[in-house]
Amino acid sequence: MILNSKTFRIVILLFLSACSSSSEREAFFATASNPGMNSASGTAVETETPTGLAATISSVMTVEPVDSAILETPSVLPDLAQDSAAAEDLRPLQLQDYLAQLAESGQFMGVVFIAQNGQILIDDGFGMADIEDGRPNTAQTQLRIGSLTKQFTAAAILRLQELGRLNVNDTINVYLPNYPGGEQITIHQLLTHTAGVPNYTTRSDLATVVQTPISLQDLLSQSSNQPLEFTPGQQFAYSDSGYVILTAIIEAVSGMSYADFLQEQFFNKLGMVNTGYDYLNDNLAESATGYNLTPGGPQRAVDTESSWASGAGALYSTVGDLYLWDQALNDNQILNADSLKSMFTTWVGMGQGYSYGYGWEIGHLAGRPVQTHAGNIFGFGSFMARFPEDDATIIILGNGLQLSPRMIAEELANILFS
Repeated sequence: MILNSKTFRIVILLFLSACSSSSEREAFFATASNPGMNSASGTAVETETPTGLAATISSVMTVEPVDSAILETPSVLPDLAQDSAAAEDLRPLQLQDYLAQLAESGQFMGVVFIAQNGQILIDDGFGMADIEDGRPNTAQTQLRIGSLTKQFTAAAILRLQELGRLNVNDTINVYLPNYPGGEQITIHQLLTHTAGVPNYTTRSDLATVVQTPISLQDLLSQSSNQPLEFTPGQQFAYSDSGYVILTAIIEAVSGMSYADFLQEQFFNKLGMVNTGYDYLNDNLAESATGYNLTPGGPQRAVDTESSWASGAGALYSTVGDLYLWDQALNDNQILNADSLKSMFTTWVGMGQGYSYGYGWEIGHLAGRPVQTHAGNIFGFGSFMARFPEDDATIIILGNGLQLSPRMIAEELANILFS
């Protein structure tokens, strides 16, 4: 049968709605965009024989040749633009399909948020927030974010610098006079993991001790009682201990607890009502349980006291709150331009094409410039990626992962930018 352009578009939408998988949709668009006609003569040209859904489409549709004069008519152009936009809208379906496959195969439980150019493409939960209670993950589920906390700690230091309360080039003994060897270490070196402070999270019995609360002073002693691993400023070595020291500086300078300072300076101002510090005791309405995904099935992870993670990894949040934070960084709502420049400066190389700023890693993901950080804390894994040149954001908060959240984010970015 012969279809005019308007009817052809209606048929496209009907067939698209019937496609049950991304591969069928791709086959459909391949056939629709190459119907086997020579546009100049209206005669058939030889093409590869279609199969499956593509064969079905080819057998029922022959496109009416378009007169070149019609193409010059302005009224036709908006329809062509709409057809292009329809193809663009396949990305949310492809992203959803990939994440659903991970969840169905038992490789991922958690919540994912993806946006580009102000358009939300994915904001959804996958798998269970709590298996025992039969409660699924949703966009509102609150999860531990692990080392994504570090960007908030770095922002708090920069905010105090804006207020004239400290300088990142000062040595830490100015603010913590009792810290051993504090005259050798600057705040900048703590922010960039170049201070040489031993990392307390490498201790072999960590899974046991984190179940009991610890004071900030005792947590500081986990590293202060050991010699530096290298001369400060000489190399990069990731250290949670450095961000614990930064937490102590924030409290000493502000006269407030770390949790209260972040609440006052950031969370209240941005309306981040689902973000906080004490995961076990904040009476969360939509909290997730952390699981280790094993060959024998999901196993509940240990309950970690937030005091052990401190400013290195204690915070919890939702994907929606983290997107509010992301947009606030874009709009200079909580830090000025100079502070943001410092935060995203490539201060020191980390290897594998990445450099560290202040609480952020800077490099490339899926071939695009990116600002990222990952988090991991007993049963929870997280990843946040900001693509400044593409105005895009990917946020992954997991409470059960077999793949690293960075690997998942890279595949999502490949789909997003394909």
